[in-house]
Amino acid sequence: MSDAPRRAGRSVGAVAVFAVAATGLTALPANAEPDSTVTIDIAAISDFHGHIENASTLATYVNQMKDANPDTIFAANGDLVGGSAFVSSIQQDQPTIDILNAMGLEVSSTGNHEYDRGYSDLLGRIGPAAQWPYIVSNVSGVDTTEFAPTYTVTTPSGVDVAFVGAVTDELPTLVSPAGIAGLTVTDPVAAVNAQAVLLKDGNDANGEADVVIALIHETTSVAKNVGSNVDAVVAGHTHQDDSAVTASGAPVIEPGSYGQYAGHISVSYDTTAGAVTNATAEVDTLGNLGLAKDADIEAMYQQAKSVSDGLGSGTAGTIVGGADRGTNDGTKASLGTNRGTEMTAGNMIAQAFYEYSQSMSKTADFGIMNPGGVRADIDADGNGTVTLGESYTAQPFGNSYGIVDLTAAQVYTLLEQQWADASTQTSRPILQLGISDSLSYTYTADASFGHHIKQVFLDGAVLDRNDTTTLYTVASNAFLLAGGDGFTVFKAGVNYQDTGIIDNDVFNEFLAANPGYVVDYAQRNIAITGEDTLVAGEGTTISLASLSMTYATALQPLPRTVTVALDGETIGRAGVNNTVTPKLNETGKATVSVVVPDDVLGGEHALTIIAGPTEITIPVQVEGLTLATPEAPSFSGNVVTIPSVEGVVYTVDGEEVTGSIELTAENPTVTVEAYAADGYVLDGDSASEWSFAYDNGVSPIADTSKGRNVFFSTDFVHGVVDFAMTVSGADQILSGDWNSDGIDTIAIRKGRTYTFFDSNRTGAGSYSVVYGGAGSTPVVGDFNGDGFDDLAVRSAGTNTFNIKYSVSGRISGGQADRSFGYGRASDAILAGDWNGDGSATIGVQRGNRFLLKNTLAGGVADVSFVYGRSSDVAVTGDFDGDGTDTVSVVRGARVYVNNALAGGSAETLFTFGRATDQRVAGDWFGTGTDTIAVYRR
Repeated sequence: MSDAPRRAGRSVGAVAVFAVAATGLTALPANAEPDSTVTIDIAAISDFHGHIENASTLATYVNQMKDANPDTIFAANGDLVGGSAFVSSIQQDQPTIDILNAMGLEVSSTGNHEYDRGYSDLLGRIGPAAQWPYIVSNVSGVDTTEFAPTYTVTTPSGVDVAFVGAVTDELPTLVSPAGIAGLTVTDPVAAVNAQAVLLKDGNDANGEADVVIALIHETTSVAKNVGSNVDAVVAGHTHQDDSAVTASGAPVIEPGSYGQYAGHISVSYDTTAGAVTNATAEVDTLGNLGLAKDADIEAMYQQAKSVSDGLGSGTAGTIVGGADRGTNDGTKASLGTNRGTEMTAGNMIAQAFYEYSQSMSKTADFGIMNPGGVRADIDADGNGTVTLGESYTAQPFGNSYGIVDLTAAQVYTLLEQQWADASTQTSRPILQLGISDSLSYTYTADASFGHHIKQVFLDGAVLDRNDTTTLYTVASNAFLLAGGDGFTVFKAGVNYQDTGIIDNDVFNEFLAANPGYVVDYAQRNIAITGEDTLVAGEGTTISLASLSMTYATALQPLPRTVTVALDGETIGRAGVNNTVTPKLNETGKATVSVVVPDDVLGGEHALTIIAGPTEITIPVQVEGLTLATPEAPSFSGNVVTIPSVEGVVYTVDGEEVTGSIELTAENPTVTVEAYAADGYVLDGDSASEWSFAYDNGVSPIADTSKGRNVFFSTDFVHGVVDFAMTVSGADQILSGDWNSDGIDTIAIRKGRTYTFFDSNRTGAGSYSVVYGGAGSTPVVGDFNGDGFDDLAVRSAGTNTFNIKYSVSGRISGGQADRSFGYGRASDAILAGDWNGDGSATIGVQRGNRFLLKNTLAGGVADVSFVYGRSSDVAVTGDFDGDGTDTVSVVRGARVYVNNALAGGSAETLFTFGRATDQRVAGDWFGTGTDTIAVYRR
């Protein structure tokens, strides 16, 4: 036996001995093997990540192994520090290094997290503080006098045990590229095999060993590929309790993470034969062994905890619900094990990244967060208060915050790179990004790489996957934006800006700005198939997945049912199976039998999937009926002439009519209706009912010859005109109760001039006022609850609202009475009494998402939901007389009435006016219920 080179200045095999209590660990009898056989035991850990709360139990485990067998070595497989628990990371991981020194750790490979702050930090800070050697065989460019490929421990029995270290070859995607500049990372298995050959080739000049143990910071599926010169392997990196066997029969184990697990390797070495005769390995769950805590190590932990408690006891914010990580089995104990699924914690941090940018000179379109960067649940104790310590523990890496621009095509690539591929990463089948609520997408679960993503939506609008010109701004941490975790598309991004602000500081500002933040359980994506086979009048099956998070709380249960709607009309429902799909983003599966209505027009339609808080609307093609556009009957003298239009049937009193109808004093009125013939559907943008009267011309809705251009109706079924008036030159009409008499009347806007009317039957305004800047957008509501409606404008190109209150029924110009910012400059603006408290507040429409406030202030929406299509125009009012305003949408000439602040199907659908008309809601008749008026320019 010969000694391999040892790191200068380090003691070999130094062991700290502590008093221990009896445990369930069993020692081998001294006479269990022949005199020539020595048993070497190895206690192995991986991915400790500064979880020193578990160190005292781990110390007892190691010490009892040493008591049972002096030929015991305590080894580790990297990621001992970095991505650490708050108790350690807030103190630069020095408590972890001190405790592992005291426990007598004898050797460790370098994990990827040892390089989090760059190789210079590993070389200049971590390495000198650690009393154990770090080894790595597959990284060149390192100082091998500090970090050699191998390290040999000679046991008390004189057996030389060589450890060969290697780190995952995905290291360049896992840390900042700048931090490892000059280093080259090669295949870990090949590097380990090369060193193992040297250690057993009989040449003392290159170092020899009796036993070779590989410490490979990679999965068991990778690590098991080592050659026959390796006697046992410790894997790591994925935090799994896992095992395998090499082709030569050597055991391979991955001993979990955080010191909650430990590997126990036993190698039998025959000193006479000079060969390993047997090797076994298992992973012990320390919590199942009844181990006492080592008093000395526990005291070191408590001292570190006292310091960190003082540093982290302050409150960062308060939340409602669980901001948690993903699980592989749905239990709290396994939170954090599944990085392949959507998680509320990741989405929440991404939302913070997105919202923080809204105060910057350049705003982001969406935010993202890497799952491996979320190291703990945000409110770990579930008490609703997020301390600085909890926040830091969840996001401990100290990355800077920045933005970068990607094209629409690159956004598709970004989302595709979540799946494993040789060009991205192979450690997990998928790394699911946390995503802000402004972005959503659909995908195919079982597609090959490059073909998963179906459609991507930004604020409800579809991005063109072939658009290589239009740029969209992404906000995230510097690690991701530099191409970390295999998201290499960012390297092709442009206009990168590093703010220098720490990502956790951004998140804490978000928490402070949003007290009582309600955690969003909505999925940002769903897997869907079958939506491309929709035929009018026929049934089909739509398969869905990714409808649910993997972990529920009492405040946020998982959805039990899913509803599928076409153009707001429910066409199918099914139960949701919330059994967790491990390692993948497919939890929440459903198979929905749908039937498409038989009168659906062929072409593009809106398909909406609703499962609990998740609601995604996507465009789909339907094979359906042919469009027919009805023409209005002509009226000359007292003769109504019925046109002949293919696909249109005209009726009077239910009877089909053709040719002409003559009105007489005895038969003075007639109403003609248009219906679709078989195989056709009427154009919803055209009128379908006309009324004529003897010697009276056509009804106001069709008669523009008399100059009437504002039409009022009380009917939500046929859109019948009750009366009309004439206004001239208006850019826009508004509605409001200007005199607090319970009846809404109109106001007209011409540029910056607003003229207010006291009657809806006369064209003479009562007074006019100039208010707001050029290009500002108006909205009306009783913002101070005094019974008089007020005028607000949003300044052009900004999100700033300036409210002018009515004083005794009169609105004046001058300075605003109240100003605040909300939403984006590109949002459509709304106003309404959303909570029935008697005062109106602001809302915005962003695509088909509505974000409503219950106070006149900025910040996060109090009510958020998706309804209709991105191209729809919103109209707000109290359509059912319950004292609360809701949001309906106009599509062409159709009004889709919604009496709840939620998505789903329309409660009433009717046609009124023409597609080019402007619509506004108001209580025109003093009934307590709002109806529609149209303005025809």
